[in-house]
Amino acid sequence: MFVDADCVPEPGWLAAHLRRQAAGQTVVGGAVLYDADNYWMLSDNLSMFHACDAAQPAGPRDFLPTLNLSVRRAAWDAAGPIDPDLPRGEDVDWTIRLARAGHRPYFDPAARLWHRPVRATARAMWDHWYESGRWMTGVRQRHPEVFGGRAWVYHPWLLRLLSPAIAAVATARLYAPGRPGARHPLTLPAVYATKIAWCWGAARPARSASRTARASAPRAP
Repeated sequence: MFVDADCVPEPGWLAAHLRRQAAGQTVVGGAVLYDADNYWMLSDNLSMFHACDAAQPAGPRDFLPTLNLSVRRAAWDAAGPIDPDLPRGEDVDWTIRLARAGHRPYFDPAARLWHRPVRATARAMWDHWYESGRWMTGVRQRHPEVFGGRAWVYHPWLLRLLSPAIAAVATARLYAPGRPGARHPLTLPAVYATKIAWCWGAARPARSASRTARASAPRAP
């Protein structure tokens, strides 16, 4: 079982994971709930975890975050441990590797928890997304089968030039009718800023994130 230190599970959280595991899933992720009393925390959560919103349907996913995850030992053994050299995006990398090893992640919105990070200011939110972009560029390049193999997208000058358009498209998708952002329309400017920060960070990628050796072969614990 994986749960982050800044998370508070809802009653029934563990039971929901165990029911789905008993039904035959080997990697199960649950829903993320957001507090609305801090604007920046809400915006950060909504931008990062909208795909794990409690209103999203259950079903298989390409990857899932580890803040709310249960994993069978057989899946761990098949894919190897989380890459300790990735301070960001390590859960995306690992759950994609789990899927590649035959243990595709499954999302169950019944396993719910609250995520309450310390990112309660505009600066903290910006720094979080900037660092995410620096590391996630390499993670995405490790897994072209999931994110596509268009290497030109990651050219620094192109990311900076296109960042307003990339951020606009990503934000618009989140606030479309029926999407999680539609419930919190006032967060749109802050969420747009997170996407800009990600692009600017991606334009200065962390070098070690692009190494593929650790992602392609399991390692002993």
